[in-house]
Amino acid sequence: MNRKLGTDKQKLNLPLMPVEVVFQALSGMGLVFMAVIFAVFYPGLPEIIPTHFNFAGEPDAWGGKGMLIVLLIVPFALFVLITVVERFPAIWNMPVRITKENAARQYTLTRAFLTLIKAEIVWVFAYILYATCQVAAGKSGGMGWWIYLFFGLIILIPIVLIIAAIKSK
Repeated sequence: MNRKLGTDKQKLNLPLMPVEVVFQALSGMGLVFMAVIFAVFYPGLPEIIPTHFNFAGEPDAWGGKGMLIVLLIVPFALFVLITVVERFPAIWNMPVRITKENAARQYTLTRAFLTLIKAEIVWVFAYILYATCQVAAGKSGGMGWWIYLFFGLIILIPIVLIIAAIKSK
């Protein structure tokens, strides 16, 4: 069987589902929020800021405030990368064989998965940036332990989408 990339995949132009529009909007709002937080806080921060937090949510490593630029650039870069990947379903590694009968459903579920992941990545980085700025400015003692529980829970949502895609062959 010839398994070249895209030989068994359908090329479809599917409209966004309402939930995808919401995820896209949330991603965009998260990026704007991050840019505003950076612009507002960065100039007034000390030269040394927290760069790592332990499981209690307390800072346990410190570095230059230039590290905040990384917290800004990484989600922007991932946003662009995921947005590009969303537009080319033929390159996706799907959990099931794509046929004419299941292509629309599988591509829609996978695209929803990608838009959700994108929104989660942006908002996780937004929170980390915000919390880091708050601690560096002396307005907070840390992130709090609960954030790790929250991050763990939001990881489960995309897993449910993957299971749904596999079950809806």
